[in-house]
Amino acid sequence: MEQKLARIVSRITGPFTVVPLASLYILFFHTGVDITANVAFDLVFLSAVIVVPAAILSLFVLQGKVSDVDIRNRKERVPILAGILPSLWSAVYVAYAFDASKMFTYLTLSGALTLTALFIVTFWYKVSLHAAGMTVLFFMVYISQGVVAIILFPVLLVVWWARLTLKAHSLQQLVLGTLVPVVIFLTLKPYMLK
Repeated sequence: MEQKLARIVSRITGPFTVVPLASLYILFFHTGVDITANVAFDLVFLSAVIVVPAAILSLFVLQGKVSDVDIRNRKERVPILAGILPSLWSAVYVAYAFDASKMFTYLTLSGALTLTALFIVTFWYKVSLHAAGMTVLFFMVYISQGVVAIILFPVLLVVWWARLTLKAHSLQQLVLGTLVPVVIFLTLKPYMLK
């Protein structure tokens, strides 16, 4: 029963679920661009942060190049993340090109830098993408809404429990997955949200 619950939690809170939610959140609440009038912006941003990453993961899964959807094998993550990174960086470009709000640009850039850092670390060490994804979502809500985000903190702890229960990560991998976005979001905040 515990394993089954951990698998359900892990699936629901995986990066390929949480990142699209975070992306939709910032698109609809923090762009500074009239998203109903600017369909091109919407389509390019959503393609860059949701459609392309999902297509890349699906392609790797269908071709049998990953052993599981959570991409537990560290070496299997490298080509997938390498394929996703240009798409996320194009979202950063779109934020600047469409003169999106400081908040939107900050959140988009922080997300792209987080994945870039995780990609680099992945060459040498397995890090929890589940923990990183939940931490990114937490910071996106916290930076823009304040203490309301505190409701997401227990979810991060549940993610840690699930990943430890499934023996998918060590405590160190979970801590690193959490710390990478914390450092990036907090480092950029004073420079981008003046």
